[in-house]
Amino acid sequence: MRQFLLCLGLLIISFQQIQAQWSASGSSKGQPFAYEPTAVSGMDVVYVYDDMAGAVLEYATDQPSAWTWSRFERSEAEAQAVDPAYVQSTATATRLLNVQAGYAYRIQSGSISRFVYIVSYQPTEVTSIQSIEPETCTERLLQIQSTSPELLYYGRNGLAYPLQRIFSLQWTDLEWNEDLRMFEEVQRTKTSQSILSPWLVDAPLCSTHYALKGDDLSTYYDQEILFQSSQFPATSVQMKATAKMVTRDALNELDRPTELELSGSAPLKVQLQSYSSPAAQLIEWWIRPAQGNEGSSYRFTDESLTYTFQKSGSFEIVGYAHSTGCIDSVRFQVTVLESFLDCPNFFTPRSTPGDNDEFRVAYRSIVSFHGVILNRWGNKLFEWTDPAQGWDGNFQGKPVSPGVYFYIIKATGSEGKAYTKRGDINLLE
Repeated sequence: MRQFLLCLGLLIISFQQIQAQWSASGSSKGQPFAYEPTAVSGMDVVYVYDDMAGAVLEYATDQPSAWTWSRFERSEAEAQAVDPAYVQSTATATRLLNVQAGYAYRIQSGSISRFVYIVSYQPTEVTSIQSIEPETCTERLLQIQSTSPELLYYGRNGLAYPLQRIFSLQWTDLEWNEDLRMFEEVQRTKTSQSILSPWLVDAPLCSTHYALKGDDLSTYYDQEILFQSSQFPATSVQMKATAKMVTRDALNELDRPTELELSGSAPLKVQLQSYSSPAAQLIEWWIRPAQGNEGSSYRFTDESLTYTFQKSGSFEIVGYAHSTGCIDSVRFQVTVLESFLDCPNFFTPRSTPGDNDEFRVAYRSIVSFHGVILNRWGNKLFEWTDPAQGWDGNFQGKPVSPGVYFYIIKATGSEGKAYTKRGDINLLE
């Protein structure tokens, strides 16, 4: 293996040295474009000229007079000597004037031969870029029409070889930036060795032009952009969305909602915000019980939506963005916990400030609530409808005396459970 790699390396070095001995001048750039041919062609280098006026080939050698020139159009077997009047020798090279396109040139010295081929550059002419129907929501098939012939060179064996060229198609697309929560413009590129073969590209999320750009050869001869299409409308659509819980800070509520998780105590309020690509014509939200659960489904068409879940269970939020013939969706799962309600038996509104200052229930997923505090004679001292609130031991702005008081509480849980709580509460100093 080591010997094989060594031999391969020597062949590559030898090829590079042979190619480096050739040089050419002329063309609008002062020297033509040098193209590396396939090895099986037998050519050392292919020169591509856009203007043959003043075209000269030169081969560096320390014995220029020992080399003779000939040329052929197709096969080496047809080679004929060039007019000696066009051959010049310097101290370090043999030169050929009046070089013409469409020929291979050979120089020989004894048993050694070297070869170059001359190609006439033809600008790439593109007449249209069209979409091949049917277009899908994820892919677009484009067909490029061109009247330009393929650039060919011939090998010593008489076979034709096309110049391998890499063309690129560029267009503007959109890409979601999660940090900024917005669609940003990006440039897409697709490459191909053949202009005429159909180009399968991702369907862009925005209206865009397609620019066909040339390879190194086209760019060398100042034809970087070969063609720019008219604007293609976007049909592909993409939807992104956020689902954010509206938090509560009541410490006596168990499993109160947080922004980190779509789960917790009812009423569970969720803020939905959609972000869709420009082709979207309709935004839909469907809120329904999770698969296997019973219940009603609700539809909304707002880009921004706040929805409150009152019932316990598992729910699915599905958002849809519709364009002409295309649709994209996002999904969220929401869990509303079952209810719980419990009452303490004492509180200390004055002796331990900041600790157990109010009579408050411990609760979860209570969707309706009513409570009253009574003294021993049945007089109402306090009434409240928010389970997050509580009694601070005052009546008409003045502290009541320590002792036993009574509460009556009626409430409804998220699953429909009815609560009736009656009991006494000790107000301690």
